Amino acid sequence: MKCLIPVKLWLHHKIHAKHPEKRRFCASYVNIFHVFLALGVPSPLQLSKAYMMRILKEKDEDWWQQNNGSLDQPWFIRKYCLENGLMPAPAEEEISSAPEGHFLAPGRNADTFIPLRLERNTEYPQQGRIIAGPGPDTRAFTDIMEQLGFLPEEEGYSRVIDKYSGPLFDRGTETGCRLLEMGYGVFTAEAALGKAILSGKYTPEKTCWVLPDQEAEWLMLRCPANAAAYPYLLQGGGLRAPGGVRFPLSRASRLQDILKNTPFHVDPEAQQRLDMWQKAALHASIYQPRRHKQHPPTATATDIFQTLLHSTPAVPLDLTDDEP
Repeated sequence: MKCLIPVKLWLHHKIHAKHPEKRRFCASYVNIFHVFLALGVPSPLQLSKAYMMRILKEKDEDWWQQNNGSLDQPWFIRKYCLENGLMPAPAEEEISSAPEGHFLAPGRNADTFIPLRLERNTEYPQQGRIIAGPGPDTRAFTDIMEQLGFLPEEEGYSRVIDKYSGPLFDRGTETGCRLLEMGYGVFTAEAALGKAILSGKYTPEKTCWVLPDQEAEWLMLRCPANAAAYPYLLQGGGLRAPGGVRFPLSRASRLQDILKNTPFHVDPEAQQRLDMWQKAALHASIYQPRRHKQHPPTATATDIFQTLLHSTPAVPLDLTDDEP
């Protein structure tokens, strides 16, 4: 983002070589800027710089050790800015109408409010973790957390959001909406998240993906076990795996038949492997030796695929350097 370039240059003069906590804090400037955007404050760029300048003036080593992991998180940023006068206090009417940070479905009451916060990845703010809870020790609450993909922790539940399950903010909104539907209230220090939860607007999660597997001749199909295509993937040659089904490229034609009428999204690298396998299989079938003829052994589709996979792509003629 071009608007953050001046902040990045300014930070080069602020980083202390012998202070790892300050180095980490300075490296999170993009995430901090996104937090101020999400909080809906005016002049988020100037405010993020003012916040970072104030933090860098903190000299207490114990303070840095205690707060280092929270300096780029929305709940801490909002709390710190309010306590240090960097953000205006909420209006009186907002305080009197409802407890700050507490959100309920319109026309409903709740005895239990579930804390909800987002931990953004420093390099990729659209990814990170959702922390929910602690909540009631009931089967209903446990079921809703499991359905949303959360895993239990010492205090509450958490879910990791990557580039396939994100964006993080939408998954946080979806989590809050489901909690409201179950009759719970939601507590969050991120005002923009609370407003989004009340609006009920978020981008639905893409739960079915075709991804590259660790082994080159396989694909990983990430999908829930209750997906309509799941049994057909197993019948077609797939193997059960954590989070989905591993599928051999040798059955690529069968896989494509299964995927025609399913909501699967294909990762670019996985699509490249599929294309390479089709090319290799076609080449192997064309040059397959005829029966009753003596021919030297020909390369199999697997051999050709491995050659294509590890070959260096040719540089287009129009991109090559001109000869002197």
